[in-house]
Amino acid sequence: METAALFCLPYAGGDELAYWRWADLLAGTARVHAIGREGAPSVDRVCDRIAAEDGPFAIYGHSMGARLGFEVARELRRRGAPLPVRFYVGGAHPPDVREPIARVAHIDIGEFIDQLVTRADTPAAVRDDPDIRAAVEPALAADLAWLQAYRFRPEPPLPVPIVAFAATDDHEVPRDLMLGWARHTSAWFRHHTLAAGHLFVGTHAADVTALVERSGDTGTAPPGYDEVHLWRVEPSTMDKAERLVLERYPSGTAGSRVVTAAGGGTVLVAIGPSVRAVAVERVRPIDDLDALCARLDPDERAAVLGEPEEDQVRAALQALTAHAVRAAGAVRRLDLGNAVAAIATAGAPDPVRIRYETTTGDAR
Repeated sequence: METAALFCLPYAGGDELAYWRWADLLAGTARVHAIGREGAPSVDRVCDRIAAEDGPFAIYGHSMGARLGFEVARELRRRGAPLPVRFYVGGAHPPDVREPIARVAHIDIGEFIDQLVTRADTPAAVRDDPDIRAAVEPALAADLAWLQAYRFRPEPPLPVPIVAFAATDDHEVPRDLMLGWARHTSAWFRHHTLAAGHLFVGTHAADVTALVERSGDTGTAPPGYDEVHLWRVEPSTMDKAERLVLERYPSGTAGSRVVTAAGGGTVLVAIGPSVRAVAVERVRPIDDLDALCARLDPDERAAVLGEPEEDQVRAALQALTAHAVRAAGAVRRLDLGNAVAAIATAGAPDPVRIRYETTTGDAR
């Protein structure tokens, strides 16, 4: 990332201390501004804080902070103000997906804290120690109210690159669900998976900031033994797509398999030691759903037809991709926005870490 201000927004109940190591870790790369608490979350207050800083800037939001940062970027666009050069999101549901931890409209603060401890790696002392609980409860109550009041309103995708960070051991945000952030950018999108829990912004600060630091690099290191790199390229022939992707690995991809698939006008290239097969389909109108479902097993067809009518085409295409690769290994289904995919892997730790990137903006 070019030298810029980096505004960091905390998770529910958090404050600027969530990013206490980031200034040192990103010294010389970014000027870190960890946004503290001044009552309830406020889009306008964060926008005003950003406006006071000259020059290029980026935003990092973790968990609830990612949703707040998303609305900040949209508000800056409405104001005609400069937009971030990059938007980083960590451990966060896409904004069009309701937060499970606050989806019950009348959940009380005690239940909210219980869920944070159980699902989001919040220390048990926040729930069990009366003094600590009394200190953090006002902030948590304000954040709960903000999450419960939040309603996603459709707008055009942001013309800002989005870099998403997921975690293998995150019990609150399923790692592959974060691929849905690709729907919200008309620029490029990148998705990393860390071997960590939900609060990796603190526990794995060095790993996250290293990826932030390298997010502007044009070259890519080869996949690790427990990784699969996925590249979405469109429009392109399969041969051209594969060549384009392999050019991104200056040191080569020795030890990895390269598997390419096309479907519905989009191409997906999978690279990794464990990858065995890949299938992809662009989600598009289908005139004859029955003919599509005829290619599936009876149980698969029944599952598709059990979905709401508006979701049946997507479900059928998703089942079709999984069906296509299931003989090759352990199957992982992926929702890539306006496409669905499945990969089969063998001989790798579970879960395999996914790194996903679009090479064009047309991958929502």
